[in-house]
Amino acid sequence: MDMDGSVESQMEMEKIENENRYIRLRKIYKLTQLEMADLLGYKSRSNISDLEIGRVNPSIGKLKDFHALFGIDPSWLMGIIETPYTEETIASAEKASAELAEELSDDMENDIDLYSFYRKLYGKHKKEDYTLENRFHMLFMANYVIHVLYRVWGRHYKNPWPKEVQTRLGQWQWEQYKTYIKAMEKIREDPGKTTFILERTMEETKEA
Repeated sequence: MDMDGSVESQMEMEKIENENRYIRLRKIYKLTQLEMADLLGYKSRSNISDLEIGRVNPSIGKLKDFHALFGIDPSWLMGIIETPYTEETIASAEKASAELAEELSDDMENDIDLYSFYRKLYGKHKKEDYTLENRFHMLFMANYVIHVLYRVWGRHYKNPWPKEVQTRLGQWQWEQYKTYIKAMEKIREDPGKTTFILERTMEETKEA
């Protein structure tokens, strides 16, 4: 999806605007419900489906998880306010992400240093050189990459999914990992300009 103000971008955003906010978040990054469930620690993709159709509301703990993963304001998710994120919410989530990366680094095999990855997230630029929207995108993609690396090389990672789901999810996540790495590199080229282009390199997948 192109968020640089093109006609195509505006049309897609208008379409997403008409959907509920959980769906909007998921579709920005072209996530399946299963991926979203895995990232947020739910036990089934049906938990995400229930949120999206309004059958249930998230717990306080899950609202905090949404905030940490995306940097969004929980009040926006609940429909209380119209601004999804601010400097304060992004900064708070960035701090939590850095702390998580540092904590998980001690549990990684093959000398993979998640904290070093996070410290180099903004490349040669300062965080302040990035637009707030670019920081919003960089935060989520960094969290996704950290999650995937820990899933594969974390010594004590406990996979909650059945084996057949693990295989499918692993394939999706690897494709997303490569897509996000490229998207982050693109943003780093000109962090002061908000241009976010994301296309999945894999075929369209069906939900589990």
